[in-house]
Amino acid sequence: MSGIFSENDKKIIQALVARYREIAESPENALHIKRAYNTNDLGGGRPFVSIEELPWNELNFEGILDCRCEHEFARDMEMFFRRELYRWDYFRVDHIFYPDYYIPKAFDTSDMGISVHQKTLATDIDNPIVSHCYIDILPDEASLEQMHNMVVTPRPDLDAERMEMARELLGGIMNPRLIGMTYNYFAPWDDLVQYHGVENTYIDLIDRPEFMHAMIDKYIDIHLDYLDQLEKYDLLGDFRQAKLHCTASHTTLLPHKEEGEHITTQDMWTRATAQPF
Repeated sequence: MSGIFSENDKKIIQALVARYREIAESPENALHIKRAYNTNDLGGGRPFVSIEELPWNELNFEGILDCRCEHEFARDMEMFFRRELYRWDYFRVDHIFYPDYYIPKAFDTSDMGISVHQKTLATDIDNPIVSHCYIDILPDEASLEQMHNMVVTPRPDLDAERMEMARELLGGIMNPRLIGMTYNYFAPWDDLVQYHGVENTYIDLIDRPEFMHAMIDKYIDIHLDYLDQLEKYDLLGDFRQAKLHCTASHTTLLPHKEEGEHITTQDMWTRATAQPF
């Protein structure tokens, strides 16, 4: 598969990677990592500061974030490095630059028998944040029978393909590393309001609590089974390999597994939210 990228694509990527690696190996980046450990370990002192969830569609002045690579895989990599370097140049705060280029382990997941039915309204076609109106597809106890366990299927063939492509693009300046899911973000109510509707959810928590308990219990059972499958197929990742959602992951309070060791849910950060409330 080697040789699929143009020399121009490789030249663009490797120029970005060379600068990124210099930053990742800098004393300032080491200080950012130290701050993350100190904050998460409740060590006191100045806390870790991060700026996340950025409106990238509004930040591309003078084409500074324009991707110039031709191949889709190369363009995705280019976008990552351009955005990371943009952070360093304009609002670095305590953002951490990791020493390897991480490639998430590939796997397919079947659905759980239901899908979101909605109407959306966008005021800016370049902004992924849009207004949603959700249509209730879980109106009663009988409708919950649609929900069933998901099936996880690992894709080592895609892992090998992506690692080979990454090595060619990075040109030995930086190593690609295959990683599993690095933390568990669980937000059942955020999902269920998309299936049952926001207003319906609020009303039924008062008027039909037994129904709502049945809904959330079934949803949780499905996702616990999903996590069991990820663990079984070694699709979970070391928390040190990437940040959490908007948060630095480093801590001494979780086990530090060695390269290649099987990672379980007990080795990971998790996060739960109920944002509709």
